Amino acid sequence: MFEEERETVLRTCTDLVTNGVVRNTGSAGNVSIRPAGENDRIVITPSKINYDTMTPEDMLVIDGSGSVVESPSGYEPSSETPMHLNVHDVVEGSRAVVHSHPKNAIALGALEDSIPTVHVDQAYFVGDHVPVIDYVPSGSQEMGQAVSDAVQEAGAVLIRHHGLITIGGDLPEALERTLAIESNASIYHRTATLGDVPPMDDADIQRLQDPDAEL
Repeated sequence: MFEEERETVLRTCTDLVTNGVVRNTGSAGNVSIRPAGENDRIVITPSKINYDTMTPEDMLVIDGSGSVVESPSGYEPSSETPMHLNVHDVVEGSRAVVHSHPKNAIALGALEDSIPTVHVDQAYFVGDHVPVIDYVPSGSQEMGQAVSDAVQEAGAVLIRHHGLITIGGDLPEALERTLAIESNASIYHRTATLGDVPPMDDADIQRLQDPDAEL
């Protein structure tokens, strides 16, 4: 069931590790996708399984209530399944959710109420900033509600002292959004060591938000 989606979820997990935005453990981030044409099925990563040993068969299929429909390896779904379910249910047009722990973005989020845009990648994939919300308990319904409310603003939200959630029409889009935000945060951090950090001009950001814009 949903073999292609299982492969895509695994490939996304591998890309997250390769790009250094999660540690190589199943407790450091999670990924899910709602297959096209399916309103009550979600493919999601298992709980506490190392990414380098994970296989497509380790991905679970759950329904809209979080009940396991299929788990070939017998694993439990991610402990943050309630957040994924809430986002898939509430955010129109989103089929993919990526939760990661990117160091530079988390560091900025500990100090700031938003992550300003200083690079074209974040301007294109997010807009003028990434919102930051206060810490909420991991895996709680409160987390799901807070993320669902905030993520609609920019397709991304950072939970202070925890991590980043991005969404997309598919997993490649959600992953690109994640990597753009972490790259922007790294550039912000390096620039801040030299002096004040000027944000991108609003007019330039708006031009980059054009679907036909080129980076």
